[in-house]
Amino acid sequence: MKPYAFITNRGQVVHKDVLEGYITSESKQLPKDVFMELYAKDGLVPTLYDPLSLANLMELNTYHLRACRTKAEDVVGNGWRLSPKPQVDERGMIEQRKKIENFIENQKVPIEETFKRLQLDKETTGYFAMEIIREYNSFDGAVNQIAHIPSHTIRIHQSGDKFCQYRNNKKTWFRNFNHPKDINHQTGEFVKAGSLSSESRGNEVRWSVNYTPRSFYYGIPDILPAIGAITGDVSRRDYNISFFQNYGVPAYMVSIIGDFDPGEQDPETGKTKVMEDIEEKFREIVANPQSVMVLTIPTSSDDSKIEFKITPLSVDIKDASFRLYRSDNRDEIIAAHGIPPYRMGVYETGQLAGNLGRESTVIYYSSII
Repeated sequence: MKPYAFITNRGQVVHKDVLEGYITSESKQLPKDVFMELYAKDGLVPTLYDPLSLANLMELNTYHLRACRTKAEDVVGNGWRLSPKPQVDERGMIEQRKKIENFIENQKVPIEETFKRLQLDKETTGYFAMEIIREYNSFDGAVNQIAHIPSHTIRIHQSGDKFCQYRNNKKTWFRNFNHPKDINHQTGEFVKAGSLSSESRGNEVRWSVNYTPRSFYYGIPDILPAIGAITGDVSRRDYNISFFQNYGVPAYMVSIIGDFDPGEQDPETGKTKVMEDIEEKFREIVANPQSVMVLTIPTSSDDSKIEFKITPLSVDIKDASFRLYRSDNRDEIIAAHGIPPYRMGVYETGQLAGNLGRESTVIYYSSII
C-alpha cells in the first residue's frame, strides 16, 4: 500500500512526490579541474581525483575535518628538539646546532606551521609539495627557506622531474629536489646547471605522496573509501533542515485506495481538492481535539469503492533511524582515518573502554603516525 500524502505536525498535507523530491533533487556534479587544458599542452599528469574537491570535503564533515587536523598535529608534534649524533666532537656539535637553530628560527612562516600545512594537504588530497629555497636563489647554494605549496595548485610532469603550479591564470615551474639541471620557471625548460640568472631560475620541490598502486605520480587520502559516508551525512543533514523547516515533522500517513477523484490542482500550492479538504479537517481536529472528523472523498462512478486510512507515524523511530545513520557514517569516517574515537570527541562507555582506548592509542601512534 503506497501513501497518498503525509500530514505534518503543523497540520499541512504534503504529497509523497514532494517528500521524495527532497531526497533526489541534489546535484552530484564535480567542479571543473582548472588544469584540464594544461595536461596535454604542458605534458602534466592528471590527478586520480580532483584535489580541490577532496579538499572541500573537510568543510562538509566535522569528523573528517577534526581527523585531518589531529593527524597533522600528531605527525608534526608540539615543538622540536635537537639530538646530537654519537661520536661527534663538541666543537662540531655546537657549530651544527647553531646552524640548524638559525635555519629554523629564520623561517618566514614558523617551521611547525609549514609542516602542519604540508601534512594537512597529504591528509586531504593524498600528496604534498614543499618548496625548497636556496640562498641568493643560486643553483646549489645552502637551503635557507622552505615553503608550503597548496597541493590543489600544483601538478607533476610526465617525466617526474618537474612540477607546474597554476594559480590566478599564471604558471610557474619547479624542478625536483637536487635535479642536476637548471629549470626556467617561466617556460619549464631544463638547461645546463648554473646557466640561468636568479630571476629566471625555478626553485625545487620535495614531493611526497600517500602511496596507491593506481598511480606512479599521485597518492590518495585515507578518507577516499568513506566519501560515501560524508555525502550521505550531508544528504541527511540537508533533508532534515529543508523538509522540516518547510513542512514540519511527518506525523500521519494518509492512504486512499480505490477509484477516487482527487479534484483540480491549485496552480499556486500544487495541492489537489482532496488534499485541501484533508488539511482543513485536521486543522479543525487540532482546534477541537474532542470533535469527530467527517471526510468526503469524491468517487469517479457510483459503484466505486474507497478505502481511507490514516496511520500515525512514530517520530521517535524516525529520529532514531537518522541518529543511527549518522552514527554509522561517523564510525566509517573515523575508521578510515584510523584515529581512536576519543581523539575525535567520541567517548565509548563500557567496562573495556579504558583498556581499548589505551591499546588503540598505542596502535595509532605506532602504525598510523
